[in-house]
Amino acid sequence: MNINRLIALLPVLLLFSCNPDKIENKIDSQGVTIQLSPVWRSSISEQTKYIAGGIGQAFMTERGILFPKATALPRDPQHARSYLVLKDKDTGQDIWAWNDYLTNFEQLDMDKNRQEDVNGTLLYTSGNRGYGIDMQTGKTIWKTTYTDQWARVATATGSDTFYLTLNPIESYNQSAFKPQINQGVLSNGSITRLLPLVFGADKGKEGGGYKESFGQVNGMRLLKINGEEHLLFNYYDSTPPTAHWYTPRLSLYNLAQKKFVYEGLPMKEAGYLLAVNGRLQVNNGKVYDSMLRYTVCHDLLTGKQLWERVFGSLCDYQLATEDKLLSYISDGNLYCLDANTGQTRWQQECVVTSNLVQLNGVVYYTASQKLCASELQTGKLLWKIDSPDSRQNSEARFRGFVAVVPGKNGQKGRVYAHTGLNAYCYEAIR
Repeated sequence: MNINRLIALLPVLLLFSCNPDKIENKIDSQGVTIQLSPVWRSSISEQTKYIAGGIGQAFMTERGILFPKATALPRDPQHARSYLVLKDKDTGQDIWAWNDYLTNFEQLDMDKNRQEDVNGTLLYTSGNRGYGIDMQTGKTIWKTTYTDQWARVATATGSDTFYLTLNPIESYNQSAFKPQINQGVLSNGSITRLLPLVFGADKGKEGGGYKESFGQVNGMRLLKINGEEHLLFNYYDSTPPTAHWYTPRLSLYNLAQKKFVYEGLPMKEAGYLLAVNGRLQVNNGKVYDSMLRYTVCHDLLTGKQLWERVFGSLCDYQLATEDKLLSYISDGNLYCLDANTGQTRWQQECVVTSNLVQLNGVVYYTASQKLCASELQTGKLLWKIDSPDSRQNSEARFRGFVAVVPGKNGQKGRVYAHTGLNAYCYEAIR
């Protein structure tokens, strides 16, 4: 190559080598942002072939936000396992990583974990195994295997108390599936059985789901009502005489007074596979959840149903905010409903693959493998950002969860998401 030509190209080559992954902002003809330069990008995979996954909720402290991170399995480099990594919210640098599993086969799954305060101890459950993780240091405070058996664990956590569902060992030994709610101490992991749930079906009774299945607790929320802590939970109950026939139920238990405000109220009449979703939303004295094609609203203090909507397909992710309920329907539409009546305010065609979060009148979520943002009031699409990592790995798409943090001193907030290869921080729209 001509020396003069090489000298002329040198500044370009140096610029590329200093920032080979620079992302330019792009807006399409409809004014929707389709490509956006991040505040930071940080790896969550040892190699581009490993995809990290397993966190369905966002957990953070004042310093950092928790992401999954993928690493190859020992003696099996063709497969990966995800563990936890806390990244600095401002820089994306790793603060700590945790992979102190009790067994070699555990896979990260925090979708059912709802924790109100994670500045101290993070509760992580996997089957009938429990872990308490110091959120400041990433060290294991305690870990244990409970005698009671796995029952698709649903959890709710306070400052030093947690609640989880397990199948009692006496039921397990009889080949029965009858999950119960346990109360635990967050500082040491010890548990005691709290509520002996009463299911309508008895072991061996014909019909009503699997012969030995009584039901399943799917969602729990820890709430403070009139200064007292309450546990709100829903479950489905096997209901004879037809196989896989369930009654969805709702309960509110006063923890301070140790008594039910209401117990096992039917959320809807029994129906085929009518199991509650468990993504309980509570807002303005109302409770929202979904089951199969139904989205329902109940009064928090009485359990009385206020309205229901039936859709053509399964109802999934939901967000109750202000006077609106966002509900994703698996026919490929995100609906914004009037939270008081259930009537449609707007709908948007998309396939949602994450939780929905709201910040300053904008809703953020992942849909159709992209990071999206929409105006809460009108549904106008503002972002539809392609994954910057999809060229490296076709499975590296935005999914799992989205988190937001408000800005300070008049600054815009931050939006966090991941592709399975990298974690991303973006400046929020507002």
